[in-house]
Amino acid sequence: MKKLMLPLLLTGLILGSCQNKNEKTAETTTSETTTEVVPQDSAEVMEVSDGHTTENSVDWNGTYKGTIPCASCPGIESTLTLNTDKTYVLESSYIGEKKQNFVDKGTFEFSKDGSFITLKDDQDPNESKVFLVGENQVFMAEKVGDRSMKEDYKLTKKL
Repeated sequence: MKKLMLPLLLTGLILGSCQNKNEKTAETTTSETTTEVVPQDSAEVMEVSDGHTTENSVDWNGTYKGTIPCASCPGIESTLTLNTDKTYVLESSYIGEKKQNFVDKGTFEFSKDGSFITLKDDQDPNESKVFLVGENQVFMAEKVGDRSMKEDYKLTKKL
C-alpha cells in the first residue's frame, strides 16, 4: 500500500503543475489584449480591441442608395459611392414639385475605431457628413460616436 502512495502522489503533483502552466498561458494571452476606455454620452464604455475594425473587415466600398427624411419635402433620394482610394460622390435629389439635385464630391476618413466615416466636401471644407458603416449599409449620423442607427437614415449597398 505504501508503495502505491508514492506514484499516486507524484502523478498528482505533475498534473497539478501542468494545470498551472495552462492558467499562466491564459493569463498572458488575456493581458496582451489591448483595452481602451472611450467616453460616450458622459458614460465610460470599455472596449476591447483585437485589431478588427469596420475599415479592415467590412467590404465598405461601393454604392449605397436610399431615401432619407427631409423637413421641407417628402424625402431626399440619396446615392453615396465610396471608392477604395477614399474618395466619394454623394448625389442628393430632393423629392417634390421643384426637384433639386445636388452632387457633393470629396474625400473621407475613418474614425479612430474604424466604424464611422466623415465625408469632407471638396467645394466647402467646413461642410462634412458622418456615416456609421455596417455590412452592406451605412447610417447617416449626427457625429462620430452616434450609434443610434435610425432606420430612416439608412442607405443600402447595391450589389
